[in-house]
Amino acid sequence: NNMEKVKIDPKEHYYSNIYYYPGFHKAKLIANDSIVKRFRIHITTNGWQPLVRYSVMDNVPVYIKKNNPIIKGALHVNRNDLTSSGVNVDKDFVLSYFNVREFENITSDNFSLETKIVCDSNTNHPCPAFELVIICEENIFFVDLTAKGCEHNIGVKMGEVYHNGTNSDLSAFGRDLYKWQRLQVQVARKQATIYVDDKPVHTITFKNDFGKLMGLDYNFT
Repeated sequence: NNMEKVKIDPKEHYYSNIYYYPGFHKAKLIANDSIVKRFRIHITTNGWQPLVRYSVMDNVPVYIKKNNPIIKGALHVNRNDLTSSGVNVDKDFVLSYFNVREFENITSDNFSLETKIVCDSNTNHPCPAFELVIICEENIFFVDLTAKGCEHNIGVKMGEVYHNGTNSDLSAFGRDLYKWQRLQVQVARKQATIYVDDKPVHTITFKNDFGKLMGLDYNFT
């Protein structure tokens, strides 16, 4: 990614940078277009960390100041939490919950994940959407849910295989997000099956090795 490249002075002996988002990052030292060294950088969280960004291109998010976002077993951030943290709730934004750590002995080839989500929005968004991101050592997996009729906007990525709503039938991922939705991702021997409300709705077989699971990221419009 050329936007993330930084030129360094070879006469200097030290260079630092800041990662503002939790996740698993891979920094590379490049000389004459050749990678001479790689660095694994795992930015972990202490439990669940909520944050807000107005655009996916935002370099620096707004961290939500809340001691514990878990209320009665569910992750929750309310309007007062947002405004007191400096979020402009009159603008469109994405609210994310990150939980980044090494999930020991869980590989991207074989795992099972189950979660329940519901939207409780401050705004009347025409196409409310949710994205579950599974952070792995080598890349990410993701599954999107959206309102019925908005499936054109979403996609599903398992391993290196990506399907989007423009050229794939993702109508099963169009749901009433203002009601609880049960989402499951089951991967066995690099075959991923996605279940919505206990019904298998999409299957993807991938080939590449994406390593261990390193984090989760829940995103809500």
